[in-house]
Amino acid sequence: MAKLTIHTEDQSPETVKLEVREYILGRGGDLPNPIRDLDVSRHHAKLSAQRDGWWLEDLNSANGTWLNGDILETPQRLRTGDEIKLGQTRVRFELTTEVTHSISSWEIRGKSPSVKGRQISIKDGLQKLGRDAEHPISISDPSVSRHHADLILEGDKLHLRDAGSRNTSRVGGKPVKDAVLRHGDIIQFGTVVFEVRKSPSQFRDRRRYYNRVRPWITVGLLLITIIAGIVQLTLERNLESIQPETRSEQLTREITELRRDGGQAQSSGQLDVALVKYQEILQRDPLDEFSLSQIKIIEDLIESEDTLNRANAFLDREHPLQALAALDKLPPHMQTVKGFAKMRLRASKLLQAKILPDLYKLCRSGQFRRCHNLAIKIGRHYLDPKITKLITKTERELMRRKIQFIPASVEISSFGISDDK
Repeated sequence: MAKLTIHTEDQSPETVKLEVREYILGRGGDLPNPIRDLDVSRHHAKLSAQRDGWWLEDLNSANGTWLNGDILETPQRLRTGDEIKLGQTRVRFELTTEVTHSISSWEIRGKSPSVKGRQISIKDGLQKLGRDAEHPISISDPSVSRHHADLILEGDKLHLRDAGSRNTSRVGGKPVKDAVLRHGDIIQFGTVVFEVRKSPSQFRDRRRYYNRVRPWITVGLLLITIIAGIVQLTLERNLESIQPETRSEQLTREITELRRDGGQAQSSGQLDVALVKYQEILQRDPLDEFSLSQIKIIEDLIESEDTLNRANAFLDREHPLQALAALDKLPPHMQTVKGFAKMRLRASKLLQAKILPDLYKLCRSGQFRRCHNLAIKIGRHYLDPKITKLITKTERELMRRKIQFIPASVEISSFGISDDK
């Protein structure tokens, strides 16, 4: 903050606080503190607050402006204790605090030609406004009444109250008797127009408040960030726990569809297709018991089908012994398949028609060893008491004739029947 001490002849010193960015020194009635010195021009010199301090500039005055005894030709930066001379008036400049752009809460800025560029700080309490030079806000314009209006600053609120003026007071172009002013309002007294402004200092308290709460804001933002991270992590974990269940449901659906397709193929006799479907299930679930059991059943059915086909081929070539040997290779639980009993009956009848006559013929012709061997082969796959008696009879005859032979009691598997004949 800065202040001026004005020493005018025959008058007591006057102290003026610089509460605006620009302050005009002169004797003009439109100035807030006119200097009563005829050697001083109406607008003599100007003090302006810049970023680096207060500067003094002469406004083409008639008698010039002097700074510390030297004529002021160009704007100069002021220092505390500097003495400014205007006519017969001495002004002492003192800097009490660091310069700020403005320390006034409210101000009005001239907009109409007669007050263009004029800035008037509004002080606490009531300030009279009018043409009277004694008023704190003096406006030398014929359209303005001597006591035109009052500006009243109470706390943070600025009021305009008309004082019964001839040309009324207006806010935003509308006549008013009493109004609360806001930043940016256009006020008019007669033909003189001002704009209401909140100077930067109006927000000084807000800056101080912000400086006080800024650490708490930082802590709050940090907490929000931490909470957001926790929420995100929780959501990700929940998604991870949900995804396996979703995959499991998808896997269950696929297995169900493969079981359905496999069952349909199995029912229609497409065993190879059914086998592929159940194998695909095991690729998804190697421990699926249903698929394992169905694959075993299908493999047995395929083996049974192959055996029946092979036996049928032997019968077509009239080899009933080979056909019976092929059928007997099937495990008991597979001998119940469709076609097995019919195939075996056919093979037995063909054996009776083709093989048994040859067997009896060998025995009657005295070829007991050949008769014995053929009877054993037949006995492995064709159960008939006559064949058993024939084997016993030929073995006695071979023993009587001292002919070497392999008894029927020896493991029959030693004499496997060839399926290739």
